[in-house]
Amino acid sequence: MATNANKVVAQNQATADLIFNLAKKEGFSDIQATALVANSIQESSLNPGIKNFNPSSRDDSVGLFQLNFQGGMGVDFARAKGISIADAKILATDPTENASFIIAKRMFVVKHFIL
Repeated sequence: MATNANKVVAQNQATADLIFNLAKKEGFSDIQATALVANSIQESSLNPGIKNFNPSSRDDSVGLFQLNFQGGMGVDFARAKGISIADAKILATDPTENASFIIAKRMFVVKHFIL
């Protein structure tokens, strides 16, 4: 029987693999894909449901890459999906949705601004 710690490790590995594989599918190098995983570890400890709400710092962030719905990328996420902020906050806890959005944003930067 798996302990809770083993379940967390397995879930984190699955989330890391998801981010890495989505990035590779979009043309990121192994190093770039690994950097995205590392960024998500820093932002959310690979917890897709994590939320950070701190009105004093204008932080209302959700998900793997902590999309901020107080004027940050969370607002861009809602606009891109054509949904309300409330619905976007729910959708942002989906690891595939959150990671795919960030990967698309970063791919735009890579294609347009990095020589």
